[in-house]
Amino acid sequence: MDGIARVRLTGGCSSHGSTFSVADEIMPTLKQFSSVRWGKIYDPQGDTERPTGQTDSIPECLEP
Repeated sequence: MDGIARVRLTGGCSSHGSTFSVADEIMPTLKQFSSVRWGKIYDPQGDTERPTGQTDSIPECLEP
């Protein structure tokens, strides 16, 4: 395993202009496992801001 957990959202994807995002809940949940160092969340179309590399990433639609 490469230490990256990948999650693809289904349905809608929006932060609704909020300072809180569902990503704020998903990332800590993924990282509770010792094998996970980074989380990548993809929108329903399969896009995320940083698809490659050892870094966390969320889709643009979840940006506050």
